[in-house]
Amino acid sequence: MPVDDEQPPFVRRSRRIGFRNTVWLGCFDNIVGNNGTQVEDYLLLVPHGDHLDMLTGVSVLPVVDGRVLLMRVYRLGTERWNWEIPRGFVDPGEAPDVAARRELTEETGLSCSDGGLVPLGFYTPENSTIRARGALFAAVDCRHVQERDMSEMGLGQIEWFALDEALALADRSGIEDASTALALYRYARHLSHG
Repeated sequence: MPVDDEQPPFVRRSRRIGFRNTVWLGCFDNIVGNNGTQVEDYLLLVPHGDHLDMLTGVSVLPVVDGRVLLMRVYRLGTERWNWEIPRGFVDPGEAPDVAARRELTEETGLSCSDGGLVPLGFYTPENSTIRARGALFAAVDCRHVQERDMSEMGLGQIEWFALDEALALADRSGIEDASTALALYRYARHLSHG
C-alpha cells in the first residue's frame, strides 16, 4: 500500500501559464514519468491565492425538519441542469465554515445556528486536472434570513426533499454532482451513527 510520503512516479520539467482568470491559472506542464513516458502540455487548473492545504471550495447541505434542500443549477461544463447543494469558493484566508455559511445564505437565503454546521469531511473534485480540495458540511435547523442572491448565473429553483428521496435520486443518477452526492451519503451515515 502506498504511503503519502512516497515519491511521485513522474517529475515536472516545466510549467507554462496558458491562461488566467479571477480564480484559476491554467497551467500546461511538461511531465516525464519514471518509465520515460513524457506528456507535454498536461493541463492543470491551479487556484490563485493562498489556500491552506489546497482547500478552495465548500459545499453545504441545508436541512430543516429532516428535509434537505436541493437547487437546480445550469452548468456550462455539461450544458445541462443539475440538482446540487449550495457551493462555492473559499476566499484566500477565509475559514471553510465561514465560506459555507456565506454560500448557504447567498444561494438560499438561509442561515443556521452556531452549532448547526456539521462537518462532513473533504473531497477532491477532479484531482487529475484540478489542484483543489473541497470541504463538505450539513447546515441543520436552518432558518430564512434574507432573499436569495440570484445574480449568480445558472441558479434555478430550490426544492425540499426527504433525505430518503434525495438519496434515491442520487442512487438513480438524478444527482450527478460529486459534492452533492457525497454530502448526502455522508450526512445519512452521520445520522445513522448519531
